[in-house]
Amino acid sequence: MRENSIKKILIVDDEANNLQLIVESIEEIEQKYDILLANNAIKALGITKKEMPDLIITDWEMPGIDGIDYIKLVKSDEQIAHIPILMCTGVMVSSEHLKAALEAGALDFIRKPFDKIELNARLNSTMKLADNIKKVRDLNAKKERILSIIAHDLRTPIGGIKFLSKSTLETGQDSSAMQDALKKIEEEASNTYELLNNLLIWIKIPNTDFYHPEIVQLAPILESASTFSKTAVDERQIELKLEIEDAMVTCDRELIASTIRNLVSNAIKFSKKDGRITISSQVEDQHVTISVADNGIGMSPEKIEHILTMQKERQASKSSNSRGWGIGLSLASQILELHRSKLQIKSQEGAGTTMHFTLPLSKS
Repeated sequence: MRENSIKKILIVDDEANNLQLIVESIEEIEQKYDILLANNAIKALGITKKEMPDLIITDWEMPGIDGIDYIKLVKSDEQIAHIPILMCTGVMVSSEHLKAALEAGALDFIRKPFDKIELNARLNSTMKLADNIKKVRDLNAKKERILSIIAHDLRTPIGGIKFLSKSTLETGQDSSAMQDALKKIEEEASNTYELLNNLLIWIKIPNTDFYHPEIVQLAPILESASTFSKTAVDERQIELKLEIEDAMVTCDRELIASTIRNLVSNAIKFSKKDGRITISSQVEDQHVTISVADNGIGMSPEKIEHILTMQKERQASKSSNSRGWGIGLSLASQILELHRSKLQIKSQEGAGTTMHFTLPLSKS
């Protein structure tokens, strides 16, 4: 099985001897590559879309669709347009040919017969560029995801705050309706604030300087989490219980507090009216297990996978009127990775969900 760290190179040439020569030259390079072969542009295009190689080396002169047209086809497809391409030819070697290859979308130009040292140098530089291109694409994708979350998840609470504020202003100051409206405004404002806090952490979390572990007392963190979203808990008449076995743990206080708040938010989301949520901690040999359990609607294995990976489009629970935050549990998983821990989810549809993780006990 191919290791994820090994880069894939697609070589396109209609001459078997040329393919073999390039393969042998690459195989002599210290860096190992997974090599794919195609003897015409049509086959190469299919391989490109299926295998998504990290680099393409293509001959210029080929029957039917030549190298220039193949490059244009690749660059016209947004799914594969980012793949760097080297043009390799022994005939089209003038400056005009070089200009034509670069204008078509080739990143570099290798002349035949090529020097193996030169080939090695060009492959290394191109792979580094390909890695940088991938990083930029990942950052752009993350930026687009964040903007999408902001646009989607802030629209509802801000609209609710606007509506409730207007209604409150139109209501008599001593009325119970005004008090109810103010409670809802406070709840929406708290949820919006926590969403913005999640977004800020999510943006900063790749930076390890953002992670500051220290020895802290666990109980105050759990007790603070129990007061989070109090309005939502009271309004839905959910029983919130604490079963805390206190301990001194090593963690980033703010990040773990954010993690527990997100687990509580998820429990509220999937709880029914008159439900029960339990926040607990249990000290074991070298660590303490922190759990947030509910007896709500539960989740399917597919839903659990979706929560942990965020690879699918977010969907609201059909059995709950609450909205999801989109990044909360994914963020919790990333925070726990920093702590060398892992979010564990046990759930059964109709019977509830338990989410738990471990933290190391302090050695001092």
